Amino acid sequence: MNKKKASEVLFFKIPDQENLHLFLGLAGKASKGVDMIVETKLSSVSIKLFGEKDKVTKTSSNIRHYYGLLKTASRVNHTNQRTIPSELITILAKETPDKNLLAGVLTAKGFSSRVSDDSIITSSSLTTVIKTTKHIAQRLRSTLPGEPRNIRKFMVLLSFKFPQSTIEDLINFGIMHNKIGNNENGYYFMSSSEDIYELYCNNYTPHSSNQLSPTAQPDISNPLSFRGGSISIRKK
Repeated sequence: MNKKKASEVLFFKIPDQENLHLFLGLAGKASKGVDMIVETKLSSVSIKLFGEKDKVTKTSSNIRHYYGLLKTASRVNHTNQRTIPSELITILAKETPDKNLLAGVLTAKGFSSRVSDDSIITSSSLTTVIKTTKHIAQRLRSTLPGEPRNIRKFMVLLSFKFPQSTIEDLINFGIMHNKIGNNENGYYFMSSSEDIYELYCNNYTPHSSNQLSPTAQPDISNPLSFRGGSISIRKK
């Protein structure tokens, strides 16, 4: 039995080039088993969907949802901060962020940042948040493998705070000040992580160089990264 066919046209306003890149990538991710024609003109984007009715409906819902996430992340308040949903970060960075660690690293990089429910409120741009999330994930995978996760997260945070230092130097400073211990189970905190972090911020002097700067960039490229044109995406 042939399934019922349907079509739908969606219209969106995307005010800047960066968000146009991101939105078109999200729209491509949302397209599940339908044909799609995307046209852009200045700040306007139209998306025409063709295919089985249930798949068109699902794709349309997904695109609208992604647009809502992006619109939320683009809205800047009176303190020049934006609220970025962690769902959007996960989709764009292809990594699930540890929100507290992400907020801490952004703060260490000079941005006002905090966790609120399932979002990050920050003065950073969305692109910087995506890039930073990727970098954090890379460092977590490579920093002190086998050690307790709370130690690894703490050292990753310090590696952003003091990018010219090695992990070995950072660990040794904590041990020397009786704030980090070591036994058969690995490294452990001898005080609260908040107190130890304050000690580093107030007393640690970087004196070594290392190679802790990953070069990965967020994947936000798209064939329609210009202010006008169209593209057809065939269902898979």
